[in-house]
Amino acid sequence: EHQFLLIQAQTHHNWWGAKAPVSVFQHYWFPGSRPELHLLYNTLVTIPMVVAIYFHMYPPARERKASGDPCSCARA
Repeated sequence: EHQFLLIQAQTHHNWWGAKAPVSVFQHYWFPGSRPELHLLYNTLVTIPMVVAIYFHMYPPARERKASGDPCSCARA
C-alpha cells in the first residue's frame, strides 16, 4: 500500500482520478477515510504482537523445558 502511494506521489499521477494519492483498499473499501483504514491496519498488526508478547513472557511448560535457559523476562 505504501509503495502504491509513493509511486503516485512521485509521478504526480493519482490513480482512479483521485484528488490525492489513494491506496487500493482505500479506493475499494474505505473511500475517503484514510484514518479509519490506518486504524484497521494498526489493529491487525497489534493483536498478534500482544499475543506473541504474552506467550514470550508466559511460555507454555513444554517450551520452558525445551529452551533450557529461558529469557530473563519470562515468568513462571
